[in-house]
Amino acid sequence: MAALPELPLSHPLRVDSIAPRGIRVVLEATAEQRKAIARVMRILDVENLRADLFAIREDDRVRVTGSVTARAVQACVVTLDPVPQDVSADVEVVFAPREEAEALMRKAGLPD
Repeated sequence: MAALPELPLSHPLRVDSIAPRGIRVVLEATAEQRKAIARVMRILDVENLRADLFAIREDDRVRVTGSVTARAVQACVVTLDPVPQDVSADVEVVFAPREEAEALMRKAGLPD
């Protein structure tokens, strides 16, 4: 599996640190992280970014659910004036052990 690029915002969590009832994780991007995210996305600014997540173990997997909200600012394609936009997305993802994830990717025909 190819190495992942360094991400402007991440929150590594040890699977064995997750309580049986799960754990709530709230992330608020710092000004420096928001600036780096805007640079990666090639937009003018990310004024705020918050993730409100819940992680729970399911055998050797971890299910993460929750939401991500942000206020992004991009340039108008006509005037180049700043255009702010509120963004909101629900999150549901399952993390599996590397071997299982690689097998699923091969089965789906996805590159590793």
